[in-house]
Amino acid sequence: MKITSQEGLGIAKMVNYGNRMDIGESTLLPFLADDIHTKVIAIYMESVDQGRQFIEAAKACSKKKPIVALKVGKGAAGIAAAKSHTGAIAGKYEIYKAAFLKSGIIEANGLEEFIDGVKALTMQNPPKTNRILIVTNGGGFGVIVADHCSENGLEVPPPSPQLKEKLRNSFSRFYVVNNPIDLTGSACDKDYYTALNTCMVESDEYDAAIIIPLMAPQGMTEKVVDHVADTMKLSGKPAVICTVGGTFTTKIKQLFEERKFPVYPSPERSAKTMSMLLKREILKREHAHTSP
Repeated sequence: MKITSQEGLGIAKMVNYGNRMDIGESTLLPFLADDIHTKVIAIYMESVDQGRQFIEAAKACSKKKPIVALKVGKGAAGIAAAKSHTGAIAGKYEIYKAAFLKSGIIEANGLEEFIDGVKALTMQNPPKTNRILIVTNGGGFGVIVADHCSENGLEVPPPSPQLKEKLRNSFSRFYVVNNPIDLTGSACDKDYYTALNTCMVESDEYDAAIIIPLMAPQGMTEKVVDHVADTMKLSGKPAVICTVGGTFTTKIKQLFEERKFPVYPSPERSAKTMSMLLKREILKREHAHTSP
């Protein structure tokens, strides 16, 4: 698929079974659950046969690795299109939604979200809680991300007075020491190291970070990739990156993703993807003690 190659995603196994007779999700999921080359299972779904078997197979599989589903044929027009496409009987969407929750499947709303979520789950582990730190050198981007975090069940708590004091002692007085941390247009590469080391390595107040390095300021170079990647890996906590721009930013995106940090071109997609990572953790906990 061209869209996955554009995002640097490899495909271990790909199965096209739209005009199936006797092979379906209930057969494929146990196989993919044990496939060492498959990190995340992505399902484009018009309909499902043997619903009970599917739920049991998905429940067992999701304990081993994430499953992301894109359910189409939700409304009347989509149901009719699915029927003419493969003869699928799409059924009531509410039933599928409940089945996904019961079996630990993360549902994506649209193709973009589907690919974004698969990419993040392939590259990063889920956060333990929904306490998110935002670090940026563009204040407006930080505000937009904070808004979308709130809309997607993510908390953006301010740093404690003690943590604020540590940051103030490390930064120029005109940097905004809050959450988001705004390093302003005067930021340099090492400021990202300082912010993340202080808040993510030396502190337990946050469990994940959305990091927005805008590359236009003079002090920003490709060294920011090493500062961010090394510090976040030392913290053991996940991060997603948001950055926008031209050719140089494209290079930065490639360097981050070579280090297994997913990059998105908008605050909205960054926050939504972090919420999908969190949903994986929530579903995993809910299903940890249930029988397969």
